[in-house]
Amino acid sequence: MRHTRQRLMLGFVAVLLTAAEKPPAARVDNVTETIFGKKITDPYRWMETDGAALGDWARAQNTYTRAILATIPGRDQLLAHLNDISAKMTIVGSVTPVGHRLFFLRRAPGDDLSKLIMRDQDSGADRVVLDPNKITQDGHHVSIDQFAPSQDGRYVAVGISPSGSEEDVLRVIDADSGQMLPDSIDRARFASPSWLPDGRSFFYNRLRVFGPHEPAADRFTYNKVFIHHIGSDPNHDIPVFGAAVGDVKTVAPTDIVAVQAITGTRTALAIQMDGVSAEKTYYIGKMPSGTDTGFAWRKIVSPSDAVVDVQASRDTLYFLSHQNAPRYKVLSAPLDNPDLAAAKTVLPQSAGVLTAIAASSEALYAAGRNGAASYILRVDGEGKPATLKMPVTGVVNTLAADSRTPGAVADIATWVTPSVWFSIGGGDTHELTDLGVAPKPDAVDDYIITETFVPAKDKTRLPLSIIEKKGTPHDKNRPVLVEGYGAYGISELPFAEFVPAVRGWVDAGGVLAIAHVRGGGELGEDWHLAGKKATKQNTIHDFIDSAWAMTHLGYASPATIAGTGTSAGGIMIGGAITQAPAEFRAALIRVGLSDALRLEQMEGGPANTPEFGTAQNKDDFTAMLAMDAYQHVKPGVPYPAVLLTAGAEDHRVPLWQSAKMAARLQAAGAKAKGPILLRVDYEGGHGSIGAGEAQANAELADDFSFLLWQLGAKGFQPSK
Repeated sequence: MRHTRQRLMLGFVAVLLTAAEKPPAARVDNVTETIFGKKITDPYRWMETDGAALGDWARAQNTYTRAILATIPGRDQLLAHLNDISAKMTIVGSVTPVGHRLFFLRRAPGDDLSKLIMRDQDSGADRVVLDPNKITQDGHHVSIDQFAPSQDGRYVAVGISPSGSEEDVLRVIDADSGQMLPDSIDRARFASPSWLPDGRSFFYNRLRVFGPHEPAADRFTYNKVFIHHIGSDPNHDIPVFGAAVGDVKTVAPTDIVAVQAITGTRTALAIQMDGVSAEKTYYIGKMPSGTDTGFAWRKIVSPSDAVVDVQASRDTLYFLSHQNAPRYKVLSAPLDNPDLAAAKTVLPQSAGVLTAIAASSEALYAAGRNGAASYILRVDGEGKPATLKMPVTGVVNTLAADSRTPGAVADIATWVTPSVWFSIGGGDTHELTDLGVAPKPDAVDDYIITETFVPAKDKTRLPLSIIEKKGTPHDKNRPVLVEGYGAYGISELPFAEFVPAVRGWVDAGGVLAIAHVRGGGELGEDWHLAGKKATKQNTIHDFIDSAWAMTHLGYASPATIAGTGTSAGGIMIGGAITQAPAEFRAALIRVGLSDALRLEQMEGGPANTPEFGTAQNKDDFTAMLAMDAYQHVKPGVPYPAVLLTAGAEDHRVPLWQSAKMAARLQAAGAKAKGPILLRVDYEGGHGSIGAGEAQANAELADDFSFLLWQLGAKGFQPSK
């Protein structure tokens, strides 16, 4: 019966494809402008503003795409395998120690979405604080985007949003009873709640009311930090930090702001960020007694100090900085007089890259990384560092501590196993022991992970991670997927949610290569700066060279190699296929930034100018035009087959970015090596953010089956 239904469905799809052998054409309405003497033509500018017309066209594109993907014979089997991988995994994240309690997110087998869990470390008992699997909003699933426990562990402020939109509503939950309090604060996308010592009030960021006719690029302007008291009306909350708030005049309207209460003290840090740069401005102030007003903020760190994180004990501030130290160093200053100019060096720059710090009651803990292997340092009260013994080899993504208690917690992940969380003892041994928040992952010994370097054309040594099954022949016929990112100084590292993708692709007979291109942070801040603004072409060239290396190493040929990039990685993969189309047979552009010249028109666009530039500056414009894949699509070029994905609820990279790129590639002519398809998730936001397990795996099955089909993999070729 099941096979009969499948034949009927394939027959129905065949009828659909016969009726529409080509994707629906997009309306061409050329807009031509001259910028710094350069003529720029944009045939699909209307997609940025004509929401109704874009919606109709995108839905027709999505229908066409889904019909084609449904004909790929290996898709359903691949989806079943992805589901099987996920069903055997427990994913734990955001572990936060608060006294004798731990708060964390956990997605166990059978869960579609991660639950918020509280563990009593004295008894070892877990309690579900919030289960989003049991909640819907207007028929849409919801997810937990952020949470912060109070300093006594009694309450938790939780940011919840529907359909991966990141349009958070902040709620307060009694962790002891699980009761959700009446407090409800909307416009809380950047809330970053931080509780005051009284345990009944917290700082939080709230966006202003945004008018329906205002430009999207102005949406996040004049955000402010408020204080909320449990049970009070949030519309009466008083602002304490932000542009045009109080005596601080150095906060720009476009800056994102936060206030962090230092646990166990009456001191707070106010934080000013441009939105994407790692370097921040910090202010310090005492909390006024018995009132929400009277904050006197004093600036202690400027962006020129190159500080990317500040952690605090009860009497000391610790600064993670790359000033004159591209692989980072740690400085310290007394909390009551934090003069950075007189700060002591706690950890100098070393051969590894320092990635995180956390302060406990008895020591400072720091995580670093040498290549693909992390290490953890403990600096005692006398300033003596010691390297702790790592129980497994992998990457530390998170390091956390409560400054009132000894020890810390850390996770260690690999490309093929989810994170294991460890407790770092604060006693004499300082051993890392399994925290027990998730079952130990099954042993995986049939994969080979190779961490190597390959040459770029300018002789730079490019880190490359290669994952394959044991016994994979290097016969130049393997389906190879090269993945990269290369922006904001963010490193491409193993993380739990990526494991099904890695194993799903490799188990299907493919080889996965992670290209650690310039623009990321794998080798420190210099590596980031080498792929930023005017140097962005290095990011694109590194990715092309990494793909070339996979053919040179004998894994693939240009006929069996595909590339992919997500979000800001859209610049990288879009540039690769428009600048070197012969190197790739197929490409996957996931919620990608393709039209860099128009990024300033996006909701978060102005915040991205420090990373990519502004089209209002001539030098930046020249660099942005060079990295703009959309403007480099030319008629008659044999581009790779391309699948572009978008989320209807994406507020980071809007649908029109993917739509414009898809339309221009489709209009470029019939010489493409395969179809150009646009897949839209109408229950999705920015990639996998806020997605449930089933939703994420369904997209992976579509993405991978498309690529395997185009790369000629057996079992994925539709019958002719």
